[in-house]
Amino acid sequence: MARQIDIARAVGASLSTVSKALNARSDVSPDLRERILRTASELGYQTPRSRGPAGSTIHMLAEDLRNPYAPWCCRGSSTGPPNSVTT
Repeated sequence: MARQIDIARAVGASLSTVSKALNARSDVSPDLRERILRTASELGYQTPRSRGPAGSTIHMLAEDLRNPYAPWCCRGSSTGPPNSVTT
C-alpha cells in the first residue's frame, strides 16, 4: 500500500505538498495536483478514511461483571451503532 511519502518521492514534491493536494487545498498548482493525484492512483494510494475502520475489535475492561451496568455496556457494543455494517 502506497504512502504519501512514496507519492512525494515519485513526483519529486515535498510531503506537505502531497498532503495539501490530496486534501484539495487551494495552494497547490492545478498541474502539480493532477500529477500527484494521478501518481497516487497509479501507486494504489488510499486515504485513511477509504481504508475502512482501523480495527473491528473493541477491548473492554470491567472491574466486576456482577455490576448490572457491565453486561449492558457489552451487549450494546456487540450490536454496533444504528446502520452499522458488521462482518
